Amino acid sequence: MTHRILQGMGKAKVEVTFEFPQLLKAFENSYDRIERTIASTIQTQVGMRFDAEGAHNGHPKWAPLKMRQGQILSQTGTLRKSIAPQAADGRPGSEGFVRSSGLPNDMLVEVGTKIIYASTHDNGAVIVPKNKRALRYLNPATGKFQFGKKSVIPQRQFTDMNDNDRMEIEETLKGLIEDILKGATT
Repeated sequence: MTHRILQGMGKAKVEVTFEFPQLLKAFENSYDRIERTIASTIQTQVGMRFDAEGAHNGHPKWAPLKMRQGQILSQTGTLRKSIAPQAADGRPGSEGFVRSSGLPNDMLVEVGTKIIYASTHDNGAVIVPKNKRALRYLNPATGKFQFGKKSVIPQRQFTDMNDNDRMEIEETLKGLIEDILKGATT
């Protein structure tokens, strides 16, 4: 702790500067841990949404399937696995990504997937033929081809965040910060 007394121009004030180098060092050494904690919490939340077919942590249930039976957005599991929690070596699931930038007080953490059809399911879409009069697709339930003028894919958001998700991340970070503070000696 340092201090100095400033006087002049009819004013007097005392400035006190507190320095906590061990605390600052503990946070500097924890940037990677903070990023991994945020990313794994988000990835777990997304996984829980897949398990609950959207209806997790206050999110609405996804629109039901029309063409096949089984769990929504999980026919092969590729999309879900691409946003899987990080492995021990820090890598996300196949085709997934975790990126971060900035410092903990202004950190941006992105969790997502590079799978081309992910945004179609997340945002919904209407698919119409470009060069033909009708779409032709295989109905998995019957094994026969069907034709249609358009195909409507309902929005099934798995990347959105609500207040419950944000509170869960905040609580997780509070626990992590408490742990970091306990490890720092002042």
